[in-house]
Amino acid sequence: MFRRLLIALISAVAFIGVAAGAHAQQACNGQADLCSRPFSEVVFPGTHNSMAADDYGWSFAITTQTHTMRHQLDNGIRALSIDIHYAHPGFLGGVYNADGPTRGIIEPYLCHSQCVLGSMKATSGFNEIAGFLHDNPDEVIVVYVEDYVSPSDLRQSLQASNLWQYVNDGPLTRTLGDMIASGKRAVFIAQNQRSGEAWYPKLTDIGRDTDYDFSSTSQLTDPANHWNTCRPTPWGAAGHGRILVMQHFVTPTTTGSWSASDVVNQPDVITSRALRCRDRTGVMPSLLLVDYYEFGDVVGAARTLNSMYVAPEVGTPGCSDISSCGTDPARPEPGRPGATRGGGSSAAGAARVSRIGLLIRGRRAIAPGRTLRMRVSAHNAGTAAAEIPVALVASRPRAVTLPAEVTVMAPAGGTGERTVTIRVKPRARPGAVTIAAEVAGASKQASFTVARARRGATSVR
Repeated sequence: MFRRLLIALISAVAFIGVAAGAHAQQACNGQADLCSRPFSEVVFPGTHNSMAADDYGWSFAITTQTHTMRHQLDNGIRALSIDIHYAHPGFLGGVYNADGPTRGIIEPYLCHSQCVLGSMKATSGFNEIAGFLHDNPDEVIVVYVEDYVSPSDLRQSLQASNLWQYVNDGPLTRTLGDMIASGKRAVFIAQNQRSGEAWYPKLTDIGRDTDYDFSSTSQLTDPANHWNTCRPTPWGAAGHGRILVMQHFVTPTTTGSWSASDVVNQPDVITSRALRCRDRTGVMPSLLLVDYYEFGDVVGAARTLNSMYVAPEVGTPGCSDISSCGTDPARPEPGRPGATRGGGSSAAGAARVSRIGLLIRGRRAIAPGRTLRMRVSAHNAGTAAAEIPVALVASRPRAVTLPAEVTVMAPAGGTGERTVTIRVKPRARPGAVTIAAEVAGASKQASFTVARARRGATSVR
């Protein structure tokens, strides 16, 4: 009897030791070394418009993912980006966009622009995410919200779901291990609105995002283009902090592309561009957002980037753009005799851009489906003629089509001009659009308004 008790005691002590060792080797988001790393220094593999998935039965015209959000999380995705709108059920069981705030049958829905093409109540989507966190206690996730509802209405939807209990309300310098220990393992970040509450910071208060209006795979696969694609959006340029959202998808329309995703989601493509974004902004991308994540390996790319982590010196900020991070050390020269790229070398004969200009011609209120002209000018204060690449970014890229960059030929000491055609997409929503031009630290903006579409007019995009 004594021998049996002794054996049982030894076994129990051994089990406790194994359990203690297992706890010491706890993996946070699948990696033990992430437990002691601040949230703001972790790379999270993510999906763009995570809720717009074929598996939910949404219209193929607006989907950018195949599988449900729970399926995405189960397959290693740790950053979700969602659009949230006010909507209500209506004719023939459809769901239709509405003006807020929450009242009566109007409440927050997850939709991709037009709720009638696909939607779910926000509370349903939040419960799906909460189910994953309940089943996976050592995981931290991020939800990046393209927010068209008020912070208070979003909070009410969260509180009405099972997800609120997991929402982080502390600083993003907390480690993943601390978040897991506290149970607060879902970080929410707002794109548009400032709530003033710790649980819901606005992106530009903690970081910035990259451009995202890419129409060809070469913009993301060609290393010569990476520096330019890592520029911040017009609103992101004012951001500060160490959170960087890297938009990494090709969406020439409102839907994603399988073939393009199969190309740009390859891990070497993602890591190559991410490292260039790190060079440009001073911080490693935090969220890697892709379409159709099952193509390529965004999860593997995030794991590789996390393994390359170097702790920043105390007090190191993230810079916002070229003006604070320096020019591109690998910017290729065009190779034309007597011409240099704007913002390049300071050697004799190099271009020095002293100012740029934007002028929108004609009417400033443009109907969906119409075009307008914009004049882009740049003054070359250098001593030789130069090709000056001017980057163009729209505040609402889903509303308009325009080139990401135009080249202005400017003589020495003179000004060059280019005329650009801007097309307003047929289903663009009414409202202001700002076009920003930038080169070598100089910038300029011009605005116009998308008018309300005429009643009875139809168009297909």
